Amino acid sequence: MSASNAFRHQDYFVTPNEDSFEHVIATELITAESQSFLEVMNTAGKAFHQAGVSRIILVHGTMAGTDALGWYSHWQRVLPRLSKKLKTVYKSVVDRLSGDRGNYTTVYAELLREGLNGPALISTAKGNASVKSPIAVELFNWTSENHHLGRANAAVRLADRVLDCQSNGERVMLWGHSHAGNVFAILSNLLADVDSRILKRFFGSTSHFLESTQRIDRATWKRLEERLTRGEHRAARRAGLDLVTFGTPIRYGWNSDGFDNLLHFVNHRPSNSVNPGRSFWPGSITQYADSLKGEYGDFVQQAFIAGTDFPPAIWSWNAWKANRILHRILQGSEHRIREGSRLLKLRHGLRVPDSGYTCLVDYATVDVNAKDICGHAVYTELDWMAFHVREIADRFYASLKTKI
Repeated sequence: MSASNAFRHQDYFVTPNEDSFEHVIATELITAESQSFLEVMNTAGKAFHQAGVSRIILVHGTMAGTDALGWYSHWQRVLPRLSKKLKTVYKSVVDRLSGDRGNYTTVYAELLREGLNGPALISTAKGNASVKSPIAVELFNWTSENHHLGRANAAVRLADRVLDCQSNGERVMLWGHSHAGNVFAILSNLLADVDSRILKRFFGSTSHFLESTQRIDRATWKRLEERLTRGEHRAARRAGLDLVTFGTPIRYGWNSDGFDNLLHFVNHRPSNSVNPGRSFWPGSITQYADSLKGEYGDFVQQAFIAGTDFPPAIWSWNAWKANRILHRILQGSEHRIREGSRLLKLRHGLRVPDSGYTCLVDYATVDVNAKDICGHAVYTELDWMAFHVREIADRFYASLKTKI
């Protein structure tokens, strides 16, 4: 991708390349209690270790964070303790109510860490046993606001974290549910060599925020801009960065210079034999009801495209202004010419992003619960962890199998 095309938006009216996606029919549900679960996790763990993966960061999607409506952040300056407490309480309530359905939990992170770091820690190199460092698994929380500013702030904080890890020689893998994948898309542009003028516009969008308000992480924005200006990301890039998204609505464009591997999982029930990379958009009340029940796959991934953002909290003019500037960067330029009707875009039913490889998985073939929450919650459930880990290992590190 050229520097002049940085931060470009996905075109909704393209036909997916047949080599960029695959329909995957799940044949078994590998529950976390089964013996095969450990076997699959250990085998995949060996591949992860062989590839040099040092850390996996799990990132939740919209509405599952610390301040989904952006209310509590505005109280930070006047009532900092209350603001912090409310964010903590909000996130704990989300975790308690949703569990692993559409949300990454500490239990999920610990099970993933244990599964990947079993016998995989011991590898044989030239006939001698050597102990590898365990793969760390951590949770990354963000406000989860459904607008450009919320996702951009998360991308900046996450990019800064990734650079810290890569500077220590760690190969990092990011897993993102729902709009966390669009956080990754922004991150991929930040960590690539984009036009300095565009980068300056991006960071300048929040220059009017006071650091004391903590509406955004202003200190991290400044620090990351300085690190990118110094070219720190170029030296760190050798460590490697792999990205995996789950049920991410198609929004922002990806910059392939900012990552090594990119894989998308989408809950999809094939219904379009002529255009297999597209989904069915309902045309009647009955079909809408079926869509909301997840009968056609992930309705949230299908529906929450450009034009479905929530506005920032109404009493924050700075947030509105920053969001508008970011809108011009992330959703403007040549995309504006082809925006057209949102309904036309929805009817086109694009499931496959134009970057990376997409697994269109019919989860419901072996799991009736895959239809819950409009088909959007299945990706983060414990019982699907082994399936995802195996697919990631096969598609990212298959060439290393002979060395394991």
